[in-house]
Amino acid sequence: MSRVHHVEGVISAAEMIRREVFPHLDKDEVYRAALYHDHTKEMDQFFLMEKYGISDEELKRSPAVIHAFTAAEFLKEKGEDERVINAVRYHTTGRPDMTEIE
Repeated sequence: MSRVHHVEGVISAAEMIRREVFPHLDKDEVYRAALYHDHTKEMDQFFLMEKYGISDEELKRSPAVIHAFTAAEFLKEKGEDERVINAVRYHTTGRPDMTEIE
């Protein structure tokens, strides 16, 4: 599956879940979180970790999830809303007490 098809599928699934389960969530925020969830996935993650000052040694041992954290930092740099940033940041790892959009 191409990256474009994957992202389109995530957007579609996120909108369906929002509509059916969380209709009170902001549609545009859910769309942006789905659109950008893998934004940095095909980039050099270790370079991006250095660029964004991410020095988490445990994260470095799990390269498949680094992109969520680097994409979140990219969005932060662009001035994205914190709710969208955290939805992107925790889409691979989860965290205690996740918000509905996460």
